[in-house]
Amino acid sequence: MLARLGRALASAGAVPPVLAARASRAAAAELPCAAAAAAPRRCLAAQAEGSKDRVVKKKIRKARQFRRVLTPTEEVLPPHQAFAESLPESEAPYVAGSSRRVGVLALKCGMVPEWDVWGVRHALTVLKLEDVRVIQVKRDETEGYTALQVGAGLRNPKRVNQPMAGHFARAGQLPTERLAEFRVSEDAILPVGTPITARHFIPGQYVDVTGITAGKGFAGVMKRWGFGGQRATHGVSKTHRQMGSTGNSTSPGKVWKGKKMPGQMGGEQRTAEALQVFKIDVKRNLVYLRGSVPGKTGTVLKMRDCFRVKSNPFPEDMTVPFPTWKPTEEDLKAMKAWESGAALPAMEVERMREAGTLPADYEEQPPYEIVMRPAGTDPMAPEEGGIAVV
Repeated sequence: MLARLGRALASAGAVPPVLAARASRAAAAELPCAAAAAAPRRCLAAQAEGSKDRVVKKKIRKARQFRRVLTPTEEVLPPHQAFAESLPESEAPYVAGSSRRVGVLALKCGMVPEWDVWGVRHALTVLKLEDVRVIQVKRDETEGYTALQVGAGLRNPKRVNQPMAGHFARAGQLPTERLAEFRVSEDAILPVGTPITARHFIPGQYVDVTGITAGKGFAGVMKRWGFGGQRATHGVSKTHRQMGSTGNSTSPGKVWKGKKMPGQMGGEQRTAEALQVFKIDVKRNLVYLRGSVPGKTGTVLKMRDCFRVKSNPFPEDMTVPFPTWKPTEEDLKAMKAWESGAALPAMEVERMREAGTLPADYEEQPPYEIVMRPAGTDPMAPEEGGIAVV
């Protein structure tokens, strides 16, 4: 049925032929997507059909869910030709203050340390963009506002209910694990099926990240609100960590709404604003942010351009990919090399060059890690206006 739908949409011109071919191959293999169907998953599917052990079946079903770890690099990039053809041409440049780009859904992979050229250590949060693409376009004429619905991850079509299956079928897209909606300006609308990668963001720009904080259970006022507690001695007994009085007596004679008390801590939606993009990994579709973001490892977050940084979250001397990034010929060549495994890591190339074992016909590939421009002055040098360490 999915294959017949893909061929019908391709003949009607509603979806690019390459995406229809992907849907046909996925339906023929009875997998969520041909790009994400690796050999280990086929083995797991065969085990699930033949095994009757409940523990094994539970582990197999869990492995089919939305991936919460770093995937191999060959599963990250879409086909380079389809990737280039599906992106639209930018009709107008980015206008600071009025243009509003679409955001993405990202998977929190954890935190890592990183040192810049001055030797300063930065705590970075790693976010992964897992098959992010546009699912629906909402316009002011029909819905009353302008927005884009974005999906991330791949979901088994057998686990999608009928209303959502019809929603994805009308869009001509494979089912996604998560959906989110982002308000955009009229000049930043993208067609359905447009992929969004880590190159959508620029190292040095500021972003806002929204997610559900980690739940910490029932907590007291000292942990939940930072109360100082009561004295340890001088008549205080058994109430050292209690809040004390909740208000006045006769006037007002009640406890005001919103009074800070013990209760459930965490598990709420919060937004971390003005986080700076330190670097991006275009090969593995990773974005490194300075600082922490809400949620635990494995949380799906919403990330978009910051609104409160001088009305322009981008560096002034950088070209903004608007409405999103489109690869050039050099980028497509690098993607082919990464997918075929011909490109070597930068450290390996340097070691082979020093040892004289680097092949003469080896072509240097552009680096797939784009790092934020370092500061112009050494932060540890007081004569340069930095901070002196005593």
